Amino acid sequence: MFNKESLEYLVALGEVKLLEIDGQQYSTKALHRVMEPEPAALKTTTLTALVDYIKSDFDIKASSKLLIHV
Repeated sequence: MFNKESLEYLVALGEVKLLEIDGQQYSTKALHRVMEPEPAALKTTTLTALVDYIKSDFDIKASSKLLIHV
């Protein structure tokens, strides 16, 4: 069973603190930039396959706009 000190130590491990030393900013953990998701390219070999894909409404989103770059 965990005691209070053990639990506080585990919680502190997950915390990221930002420190400023001599005008420079540092963190206590490695930071990674979160990128916006990008749709993957759809690769087809025929125009018919592209038309069938569009008609299927497989990737329909809240927006009705669609951009196709061939």
